[in-house]
Amino acid sequence: EFRRVLFRSSIMGAATKEILVVDNYLGSSLLEMIEAIPSKPAVRLLTFKPSTDFKVAVTAFMKQYGHSVELKLHQREVHD
Repeated sequence: EFRRVLFRSSIMGAATKEILVVDNYLGSSLLEMIEAIPSKPAVRLLTFKPSTDFKVAVTAFMKQYGHSVELKLHQREVHD
């Protein structure tokens, strides 16, 4: 688990223009990773049923950091 988080953080940290995250279960830890990216790329999130808490966190994140985050909902669960 820890190695996976480090790997994901290193990939996101290398982004310069845009990040697209497709995941059914997004959480606030993702916003913490995005906050740490120095280049502040545009962020697009595609998810199935985000929690109300996550929607509130995205709104607060955008207000505090002025960071563009596009949150879209998928009609069904996304599978790999």
